[in-house]
Amino acid sequence: MRPGLIDTQIIGSRDNGITRSAKARRHKLRAAAASILIGKRNEGRPHRVCTCGRRRAEVVTVVKNNHGTCDYTGIETCGSIWACAVCSSKIAVHRAQEVAALITAHEAAGGVTYMLTLTLQHHRRQPLGELRTGIADVWTKFRRSAPFKFARANCGQKHYVKAFEITHGQHGWHPHFHVLLLLEHELSSEEEGDLRAQLFEGWQRAADRCNFFVADGALDLRKATSADAASDYVAKWGTAAEITKGFDKAARGGSRTPWQILADAKRGCWRSKRLFREYAREVHGCRHLTYSRGARDAYDLEAAADDAAIADAPELALDADVTEVYRFDQGTWSAVCKANIQGEVLVAAERGGQKGVHDLLCEEGISPSYMKPPDRRWFKKPPCRTGWQPGEQQDTKEFFKWIRDAKQSPTLQRRRHSREWALVMAATAQGLMPYIPGQSVPEAKAMARDLERRGLLSLDTLTATKRSSAC
Repeated sequence: MRPGLIDTQIIGSRDNGITRSAKARRHKLRAAAASILIGKRNEGRPHRVCTCGRRRAEVVTVVKNNHGTCDYTGIETCGSIWACAVCSSKIAVHRAQEVAALITAHEAAGGVTYMLTLTLQHHRRQPLGELRTGIADVWTKFRRSAPFKFARANCGQKHYVKAFEITHGQHGWHPHFHVLLLLEHELSSEEEGDLRAQLFEGWQRAADRCNFFVADGALDLRKATSADAASDYVAKWGTAAEITKGFDKAARGGSRTPWQILADAKRGCWRSKRLFREYAREVHGCRHLTYSRGARDAYDLEAAADDAAIADAPELALDADVTEVYRFDQGTWSAVCKANIQGEVLVAAERGGQKGVHDLLCEEGISPSYMKPPDRRWFKKPPCRTGWQPGEQQDTKEFFKWIRDAKQSPTLQRRRHSREWALVMAATAQGLMPYIPGQSVPEAKAMARDLERRGLLSLDTLTATKRSSAC
């Protein structure tokens, strides 16, 4: 299969519209990265993306905002904008908002933004580590060169925003910079041409000093049409459009983004797996977006947030009206992670709420969390034979609601533990099994099974028996 073509294997076998969602695709890409990067960094230790979205920090819940968007709370994240498609999407959205706010404040003060692209000549056999460190050294020398200082002095360029991106094509790895130059005034055609020539000369000299070559099209300069266009220019790395491009089509000019390489690796391409491992190893610790010193302070803006803090906070953290849709216990969440359906759960919650998540879990053969029996206080403190004590009526209703739902569950007969607990609850509720101090849970289950074999206890007659005893 050619790289860049869609394959249903990567998104699962079900064609119900859930696995084809962009959110589900991002979670599939994260799982693919985790399977590739296990034991490939730090002398055999797993990459941090291997535990992203799987390890529980507290109780795992699904929450929804007013717009119908769902997200998880209570799970650990890796905060990697390079290797994790889920964290990269969150970070990219936040970075785009930060850059847009800076550009808007700059244009409100009468400034103009220009977009600058910088690349180096490379060949297919050059490793990514050599190119990454090389282009970083070239940028350092270019920033200290006379042409760059000329732009600061004659064109009113005080601040800049730099983004680092990587693609791979027929000529190997292609690292490049996207830079936003914040100028005080708009340039004429002649001034823009002079600035382009000066910057190209400085970039070429810096590359020669680092033993690199620069082609004629290695530098591009043009004016930004709007603040949104400028923010997308430098902060598009982890957006949904860039990530899902790995499923839909190939990048421009036959090159591939790392997300496309990851998608091809998931489809079984061993060359793509090798490329993604090299990519994840070399870009670890690199900074994607860099502001010049004092760029945000000049417009009274808050300091840029850390990538890990952005990824750790849920997408709905800034929303005041957030409601809980579903709550997972430890066993159910482990089964969801094992089945690799974290993204499908979010899509099902957005479309069908709690019932949508329940139907998806039943389809996967996972017992839903709210189908499990109540806690053991029902066995420790059984009600009296004449009826329930005051103050316990609400708990009674919840218990019998669980019994009615459990009888309709397609997974109840396959879960012996849940059925035995149901028998214990039923026997305790009807007063058929006395409370014995120090009695263990297995002994209580054995007594309940004995009552069922003798015909004195049945889940089918539990509701009718309870209603007659409560009257």
